[in-house]
Amino acid sequence: MSRTMRKPLPLFVHYGFAGGISCSAIVSVNNEPYLAVGTTNGKCELYSPRTHLRTSIIYIDPNNRSVAAVGQFTKDCLFVHIRAYAIILVSVDKASKILSFCLTRTIKTEFYGFCGSFCYESQLFCPFLENSKCLIGVFTDETEQMSRFWSPDDDASTFMAFSISNNGYLACGLETGKIKVVNVEDFSVIGEKKLFPEPVLACASFANTLAVSSVKSPLVLVTVRINEIVVEKEILFPQKAGGCSSLSFSNCGKELASGYWNGTVRVNSVKTGAIRAVLDFHSEIINCLCWTKIDGQRLLFVCSKDTKLSIWNLYND
Repeated sequence: MSRTMRKPLPLFVHYGFAGGISCSAIVSVNNEPYLAVGTTNGKCELYSPRTHLRTSIIYIDPNNRSVAAVGQFTKDCLFVHIRAYAIILVSVDKASKILSFCLTRTIKTEFYGFCGSFCYESQLFCPFLENSKCLIGVFTDETEQMSRFWSPDDDASTFMAFSISNNGYLACGLETGKIKVVNVEDFSVIGEKKLFPEPVLACASFANTLAVSSVKSPLVLVTVRINEIVVEKEILFPQKAGGCSSLSFSNCGKELASGYWNGTVRVNSVKTGAIRAVLDFHSEIINCLCWTKIDGQRLLFVCSKDTKLSIWNLYND
């Protein structure tokens, strides 16, 4: 990424996602990478990241409920989390001559804000609401029942955002403005800290570094240690941007992308906090950021409520 401030341009733009884009993820189907895109109108589709053509429809919700999350569960199974309804598990229809999917299982859920399910090492983590208490349930197989669950000790805690590190810790952003970090294997608490007076909106992890945001400046970077979490620095952002709704680290962890209510995306140096780029292509809230490497290119996928998904190669790979 160039250190000079020049206006970047998107590598490619997908247009016309009715209702706006709520989430996206890179998944593997038949050993090929694909871009899965979920909308606020309940449609989840698959695109080639190379040709940018739509290759398949994963799922369409009959009641147009928003897709809260989409991703890879096992090698042959994808999950689609439909807000306030269920987590849909689908697998490739091997009897079909074209790429299509068939329903494997439906895991019913209740209304649960905007928090989505996520996967870690072929384990599916799902937020639930049970007897007015929030919990995370874990599924290890497409057909098995919930293998374990965890709920914060504080009955008033409500999950707002999740982030999981390849180092094996799970960060939970709460409505109280607190961040709680637990060991993903046994849910033992590593540490917790109140970072904001208002709810946590987003969090992202890279190694032992955790980025957290709320409805007002700043972004907070913390380090996760053996038995504690330590605030390292704050990164300011303009008041006109609104709240920070999404975060994503670059593949090397040296840059942090942040998406805002007004549609802007800001890229900061993790080491110094300095601004590296400002993307003002979108006009509505940025619901999802995904920074990943495909065919040697480090690509940033930006998903907005304005019905567009833009793809950026900020490193010019």
